[in-house]
Amino acid sequence: MITYKKLTDLASVQGITIEELAQSISMSRQGLNRAVTNGTLPARKIEKLCEKMGLSPNQLFGIEPIATVANMLIGDGNTGISQSVTTTSVRELERENEYLKQRLSDKDSLIETQKQLIASLKQNKK
Repeated sequence: MITYKKLTDLASVQGITIEELAQSISMSRQGLNRAVTNGTLPARKIEKLCEKMGLSPNQLFGIEPIATVANMLIGDGNTGISQSVTTTSVRELERENEYLKQRLSDKDSLIETQKQLIASLKQNKK
């Protein structure tokens, strides 16, 4: 599942405001927030969000990796960066790095919570 914060971050990386994103699916920012938070965003609107941001649904939900700024800098498909990295690109990479670290931390927390739940359930069965 995607959180509103993560959706906002993804839109920002794409250079899209959350208001533009909401408008692209005929919703208000508040309506989008509510639908994402409650997990009630219809599939057709998820598809439109993905189209607007240039992502697949699997990328949106974190199942597949998203093309990064570094990928965009590899212009000719070689393994080396073919364009110079500007200060703006470095800042984007740093922000993306922090975002990815937070995602990993969130996933680690989720894994730990699930481990505790499993242990608790096993204990209750005994």
